[in-house]
Amino acid sequence: MGTDEKLFEKIKYMEDNVIASTHLVHNSISELNKALNASNTTLNNAINAFSQLSFNKFIENVVEENDDVNMMATNTTMMDS
Repeated sequence: MGTDEKLFEKIKYMEDNVIASTHLVHNSISELNKALNASNTTLNNAINAFSQLSFNKFIENVVEENDDVNMMATNTTMMDS
């Protein structure tokens, strides 16, 4: 009878340890998931910033080309006059 009680206590102790470890692993995974989501957001923000920079550069180049074309047209008109 005494050995059964000791065995039960050991099994109960192991069960408590397994449950506690499971909670720790679950919390760690939750924290990792939060960190991954934050990293994903940061990465997407960086991608968007580079995309915006690329778009702005494209617009600047188009404006420069239009300015160059207008300047050439103005110079040609002045030469013809």
